[in-house]
Amino acid sequence: MLYPGWFDEETGTNPYAAAVESVGIGGFPLLPGRDNLWLKSFLKEKFGDLSCLESTERALDPDEHLLSESVRIAPTGLSLSRYDDLTLVDSLGNVSKRDKSYVDGFLSGTAGWYHIPASTTDKRISRTVMRELSCCAVAVHPTGAGERLIEYLYDVESVKLLKRCELTVDQAGSVDSGNQSEYWLLKLGTSRSLPAPIKAGGVRKFRYRFTSAAKLISARNWEEIPELYQCVAG
Repeated sequence: MLYPGWFDEETGTNPYAAAVESVGIGGFPLLPGRDNLWLKSFLKEKFGDLSCLESTERALDPDEHLLSESVRIAPTGLSLSRYDDLTLVDSLGNVSKRDKSYVDGFLSGTAGWYHIPASTTDKRISRTVMRELSCCAVAVHPTGAGERLIEYLYDVESVKLLKRCELTVDQAGSVDSGNQSEYWLLKLGTSRSLPAPIKAGGVRKFRYRFTSAAKLISARNWEEIPELYQCVAG
């Protein structure tokens, strides 16, 4: 909402700032002849500073507009999403200190949970995008294999943001009672085997990618996995 209001915007605070930050609904004063700093700052945050770009460079990836929280209030009983089969493809971290049954679940396609540090996606992937997930595929290192493989595609039943200390052995493979960092916790549902394992390489560092479940099955290695939200690819 824009309204004719006068404030000292250089030293003051927008009275609607908390509402804009939490739900994306609020207001900004707008007066002719004024700098309208609050509104200008908000627009730069959402769309970037385009003032120094040539006109041919101003076209943005439309996905970028979904990477920050926005007003997306769906009618009752409906939901809003850009992709109906958005899939998070990632790799299982260090398993040396994880419960064996937790690791075995990913090797056999019976895993029930997957977690990822929120710091990995902080300021790059919004909660809206994470909660849009419908599938997850995890690269693991089977015994005797020369590299990590992606063999199963899981349905994602829910996505929650919790502190690491709140996650159980079943959910994370280990307990970290002193860790207050936030993690995305995915509840995994039914899994199905991919037509052929996807080779994810022997790289130990964590990396992730968003893709389409329908297109994932045609890939044979990490580089062939089609990307969605390319500006935040890991």
